Amino acid sequence: MEQQVELKVPVTEVRTSGFSYWKDKAMSIKIGPLPLPVYLTMVAIIFGASFYGKLPADMIGGLAIMMILGILLGDVGLRLPILKDIGGPAILSIFVPSCMVFYGLLDENAVKSVTAFTKGANFLYFYIPVSLPAVSSAWLERSSFKASSVCSYPWSLAR
Repeated sequence: MEQQVELKVPVTEVRTSGFSYWKDKAMSIKIGPLPLPVYLTMVAIIFGASFYGKLPADMIGGLAIMMILGILLGDVGLRLPILKDIGGPAILSIFVPSCMVFYGLLDENAVKSVTAFTKGANFLYFYIPVSLPAVSSAWLERSSFKASSVCSYPWSLAR
């Protein structure tokens, strides 16, 4: 008696149209760590609140503006060919918002919120002491590894 075995191979559908296709496509595009629709929703809410004067001029409003600009400019800085090798995210995150304020491209409420956050909440008094040890410990780790390898190499030759 011969048994016939029927193999069932799952067929994957390839969608080229429809809402779920475009939703999956949009969710696969990332701006920083966030999917594009989530980022655009945050931008719309924050800039809408700023435009209508409802953005609080305190830590919450300032952090919101700094977050959406920092995510975008950091991501752009990582993708630009020359800038990504020389610290593009930091360069863009520092200079582009300054130019936006100088040329009046940011709403006055957004500028007030960021100013209140950085000056009124003493954010810089917190940020500088926290960031300096982190940067110096990373620098010390790399340089101490190089120094230990340079110092230990002659000793290995003496054996």
